[in-house]
Amino acid sequence: MATVYYAFDAGTGDASLVRAASFANSEAREAAFRAVLGAQVSSTESFESITIGTLTPIALNFGAFGTATLNGIGFVDGFAGGATNLVGRYAHAVSGGRYFDTASLFSITFSRTLTAIGFYAIDLGDFGGSLTLEFKRNGAQVDFLTVPHSVGGGGAAPEGGSMAYVGVTTTVQFDEVVFGNTLGGFDVFGFDDFIVGGDVELPYADVPASCVGLVPQGPSQSCGITVPVVASTVYSIVSQSYTGATSTCGHSLMNNPATGSQC
Repeated sequence: MATVYYAFDAGTGDASLVRAASFANSEAREAAFRAVLGAQVSSTESFESITIGTLTPIALNFGAFGTATLNGIGFVDGFAGGATNLVGRYAHAVSGGRYFDTASLFSITFSRTLTAIGFYAIDLGDFGGSLTLEFKRNGAQVDFLTVPHSVGGGGAAPEGGSMAYVGVTTTVQFDEVVFGNTLGGFDVFGFDDFIVGGDVELPYADVPASCVGLVPQGPSQSCGITVPVVASTVYSIVSQSYTGATSTCGHSLMNNPATGSQC
């Protein structure tokens, strides 16, 4: 099940050649979304370090949250100051002038599992289609949603040239997000200031589905996952990765790095 955080700042139409007058609603929603994620949020991918004109695949790096590859239809574009691409698209200027320009048909694969994504969407919904997000894990769909954003037509205001923020949290882990559109990619929009979220308390690859719910057997799961030693006296396995796991003494799995004991 997914929860969507969305806000919208009206544009003046593609033909006006100017950006939305204010980003206040979108930026307030981003702040609220980040507050929900707390410390479990990555750095922001603003595309500022990527050369304008770069085509997919594009490598992304989210530090402790792993790496990612952006695939599909699109390229990095950018404009200085308050300029647009003349048809309603531009960057979220707070982070710079570059963004990913896409026909709503792209995907992002991640090196580890996550439970949240957030991004700015510029000029979204101005040709009658709605953005869709398909969440996958190991190639199989685990969630799907149609983003409930404002929809118009013909590049006209208020959708044309608009700024929106979309944040999504899921109750399931995913390692890929496929972006689509109810009109099959007809609605081109700008994608910017992308963040991801999840639990990164432990420095190892996420637990495979085969391990979820198993009772731990000492420092290693019976399915072959080894609990790493970290530089602290006691640490716990995060519930997102080991749902339902308990130790032999009835507590949530706790391991002492020195002894490997569970309690």
